[in-house]
Amino acid sequence: MPLERLTIISRTSALARIQARLVGENIVEKFPKIDLHYVTKTTNGDVDLETPLSSMANIGVFTNDIRSELISGNADLAVHSWKDLPTEMDPITEISGTIERADLRDVLLYKKKSIGKKIVSVSSSSPRRQRNLTSFLKKVLPFNTDEISFSPIRGNIFTRIKKFLESDSDALIIAKAALDRLQLEQARDIFQNHTLIESLLNSVNWMILPLSQNPSAAGQGALAIECLHSNTKVCELVRSISNQTVFQTVNAERAVLSSYGGGCHQKIGISITNFEHGSVTDLKGLTAENKVLDNRYFKPSSGKQRVNHLVGDKKSLFDKQYFSKFFDRVPITGAIERINLLKNRGLYISRDTAVPVGADIAPSNTLWVSGIVSWQKLAARGIWVNGTSDGLGEHHCKPEHLFKDIKWIKLSHDKSHTQSMGFLATYTLKPLFFDLDLRQFTHFYWMSGSAFLRALELYPSIVNMEHSCGMGSTFDCINNIVPDKVTIYLTYEDWYREFSS
Repeated sequence: MPLERLTIISRTSALARIQARLVGENIVEKFPKIDLHYVTKTTNGDVDLETPLSSMANIGVFTNDIRSELISGNADLAVHSWKDLPTEMDPITEISGTIERADLRDVLLYKKKSIGKKIVSVSSSSPRRQRNLTSFLKKVLPFNTDEISFSPIRGNIFTRIKKFLESDSDALIIAKAALDRLQLEQARDIFQNHTLIESLLNSVNWMILPLSQNPSAAGQGALAIECLHSNTKVCELVRSISNQTVFQTVNAERAVLSSYGGGCHQKIGISITNFEHGSVTDLKGLTAENKVLDNRYFKPSSGKQRVNHLVGDKKSLFDKQYFSKFFDRVPITGAIERINLLKNRGLYISRDTAVPVGADIAPSNTLWVSGIVSWQKLAARGIWVNGTSDGLGEHHCKPEHLFKDIKWIKLSHDKSHTQSMGFLATYTLKPLFFDLDLRQFTHFYWMSGSAFLRALELYPSIVNMEHSCGMGSTFDCINNIVPDKVTIYLTYEDWYREFSS
């Protein structure tokens, strides 16, 4: 006999209730006749707002009290933020499933009145964020800083934002998933304080922090649906609506964290992101034994494993020093004036030089860059950048505004193209005399589709060689010419290390 009624329990915060509602919607979509009942409970972690989470003696401070309601029979299933769960679970219950994952990344909110300060205070209780972001923020804040310090902040998302706005702290770091969920249509009857979001938007500049530099907590952005192991009907129902890709990915992240000891006291970030051609794993931090972790790698999807012919001689590898021989980048007359006229738009910057020196970008615009190096170079020029595609391409890591929908324009060279946004050419590629015989190389790593097309024009026979590149538009360009023969490496260094070792 199918279940007729289901009681779902969560924490009492607005965000927790929104998350429970999202799970409920997934259940009702498949079982429209089921009667859902929502209940909440205040946990030990909600009561103690003074002790930093990393210093709390007990694990599961946000989840143990909820679990006790399952065990006592007062609820059928519990919805948790998966990152709050300890890596070792009580065998009486199980995590039976999950739903679609929200954004994994963190967000930096920086008070506009604090821009330019030499000593910056950041509110965050996470040892992971402090470890991974202190040096990175010094490179991407568009002004010089002498010191960046972190101080703990506790409370639900509403409480932390309110505390931050009323404090002397310069910046706050929070999970992007929390902000995104508070702005969902489903949240309107639960989270009523939308003036808080408006106040936040008016008071801060923001950055969406890249996973390559700041991997998330294991399971961040994912919801864990817990039920009694013995309650087979409920467990089967949850499994039937579960997103198994997310479920397996989060368990893989938690296994990595567990191998280093687990827990919110760890200074370790681990994120696994799935794409069409494979997954990207970002692991960064410091273990309890003071071992530095800094690893980013691509794992091809099943059936798309790398098949490369061995290199007999390192001289067969096309060296990146030769890329400067293909083109000269010539600024386009009038580009600065056209950029200066843009207001309330999103600007996707293909490379830092796509913003000509002398351009005066209006503060109402949002800036998104292709990679970390371009971000750092623009920051050194005093330009605030809001986020990056992290070297994964504009389609895999799309530009976005944190609070609203805006129209985007890509700034690049005149031969570039995009179907997902507007376009503004700021420079042209002028072919240079090329006196290097490319036929001597057997393996190529391409950093731009333009360079590949120019090389093919000069030496058509290299089409039969081994070609590699990253995941973005360069891959699309080459894959159109040699379908299913292009291998993906996230960086030139990864590729070179693979073939030169």
